Amino acid sequence: MSNQSDEASPQPKPESSKEADSKQVPEVLPPALEGALETAGVDVSNPQVTKAIQVSASFFVARGSLPIMPPEILAQYEQEFPGLGYKLVEWTAQQSNHRQSLEKQRTDGSEKRMERGQFIAGGVALWGLTIAGLVAIFGNAWAAGIIAIVAIGGPTSAIWLASTMNDKGKGPQPPTAPPVPPKPPFANSGAPRQSST
Repeated sequence: MSNQSDEASPQPKPESSKEADSKQVPEVLPPALEGALETAGVDVSNPQVTKAIQVSASFFVARGSLPIMPPEILAQYEQEFPGLGYKLVEWTAQQSNHRQSLEKQRTDGSEKRMERGQFIAGGVALWGLTIAGLVAIFGNAWAAGIIAIVAIGGPTSAIWLASTMNDKGKGPQPPTAPPVPPKPPFANSGAPRQSST
């Protein structure tokens, strides 16, 4: 009967050396990064290599992508220089507030400029329409229409009107032949020369 109970319980499989190594070294690298490093010839099963990559990654994160350093680095600063970790966090908060105030000033200034531009454009349009109305009453209706279009549409409509009026009297143009490329000098250098005598 003891023989049957031994058969019912699963037997542990012997572990390969790679599985044993992976249990000794905790997984700190994402599988995609580990695969890329192995492709590049880096031995990621070596604990020293893994630790070096871990330290490099923490410094990379600390330098560029986070506003505050990772806790491990702050703890190391705090061990070496008591109180420095708190100061670093405080300085980071001050810098963040400073940047946000600069962004707010820039945004507010930009909004004021856009609003001022809208008021000036509205004033120019009303002034132009007034002039167009006076020209229409006391002068030429066509000129008044052009002034009104330019007053409302601005420089874009003025350029469009000018190009339309310039092309109006021309009519359809016949197609032109492509330009003939110039002959390179000494094109007939291989041919015998004819004397002019």
